[in-house]
Amino acid sequence: MIAAFGMVIALTFCSLLWVQGHEMRREAMDFCGSEAVAYFAKRVSSITAYALSATALISALLTVFGLVATHRVAGPIFVMNRYLKYLGEGRIPVTRPLRKNDELKDFYASLMVVIEQLRRQATQEAAELAAAVEKLSPLATTPESQKALDALRRMRGKKETAVEAKWTPSPAPSARPELGAVARAPSQAVD
Repeated sequence: MIAAFGMVIALTFCSLLWVQGHEMRREAMDFCGSEAVAYFAKRVSSITAYALSATALISALLTVFGLVATHRVAGPIFVMNRYLKYLGEGRIPVTRPLRKNDELKDFYASLMVVIEQLRRQATQEAAELAAAVEKLSPLATTPESQKALDALRRMRGKKETAVEAKWTPSPAPSARPELGAVARAPSQAVD
């Protein structure tokens, strides 16, 4: 978008320079003669070349600036979106710091606080469920109490799995073959 805007400005500027040079040659022919026109044409050509070079340089700089600026924002948004996807699936992601020059660091830090609180809460709940299962196991003598105890065990297992699993945002295994060996359950593969 920024590069396209730069190109439109560059083309407009060059068109104006060409029109100005053409008008100057026509007026010089009327008042000065062919020798003066040749001199002015040479000067206009060199000025136009400098202007075109400057315009191309400015367009290139705008393109580079646009790419760098958008990546500093898009990178953190991509990572946070991945974290939120994992949280929505009941998994707690392993986080990583942002790059040195990334934007949105305050927002990212707030998300990291939330993820760490969820990790602590899930760990605590898993420990409480494990203690409850241990205390209730000898007392579960009826089929109904065994079902309730099994439900508590499943809940504890889900909490432990959410906390202990090593799910980190990474490219798809097909994009980076060396990451294909990351341990994931088949039904929980990353897009």
